[in-house]
Amino acid sequence: FFNLANCAIGAGILGMPFAFDTMGIGLTIIFWCLISASASYTLHLLIVAAEYHNKSTYESLVEHAFGVWTLRFFQSIIILYGIGVV
Repeated sequence: FFNLANCAIGAGILGMPFAFDTMGIGLTIIFWCLISASASYTLHLLIVAAEYHNKSTYESLVEHAFGVWTLRFFQSIIILYGIGVV
């Protein structure tokens, strides 16, 4: 489990302390506020799109928006990712 979580979180999380130390406290706070606002707005858009198209899962929303081939592609990537980590 730890290996899978480590790969999913990625090396970016390990670089954050260095980046924050380099930016300073002021830019770090601004950075986190911008990232938090962007993530919240993106989630809001996903919810609005799912409600508008009457889709109850993320997979069905992706299939509706981008087609079945895109859905299969991402499913394949997730399977390969799982096989590679395990």
